[in-house]
Amino acid sequence: MRYALFAIIEEFLRYFFSFLSAFTRLFLHFLYFSSLTYVIGGKLSGLRANQELLRANGPGLRANQGLLRANGPGLRANQGLLRANGPGLRANQGLLRANGLSALVYFLMHLMAAYIRKTI
Repeated sequence: MRYALFAIIEEFLRYFFSFLSAFTRLFLHFLYFSSLTYVIGGKLSGLRANQELLRANGPGLRANQGLLRANGPGLRANQGLLRANGPGLRANQGLLRANGLSALVYFLMHLMAAYIRKTI
């Protein structure tokens, strides 16, 4: 009698979880298609208005490009500092190699934490 009761409960749970899985899948499909129709159907006028704003912002973008070109010498000076800092970086690389085992353990800890976050 007890085994029959457990079998009935097990069958009930199996049907319940299969229904829950199918319902979740259908609900996700509904959300996906409803968001597509919302973006495609309802937002075209807003997208067109944004295109006009982007076109109007063209000269500002070009002016910023000019500033970037003018900043070229400063960037080159920073590159010189980076080159001068090369020996210090190489010395730090030597320390990292000596500390490689703990760096590997640290990397594996972060990898596992990212995997756990992704699966939750």
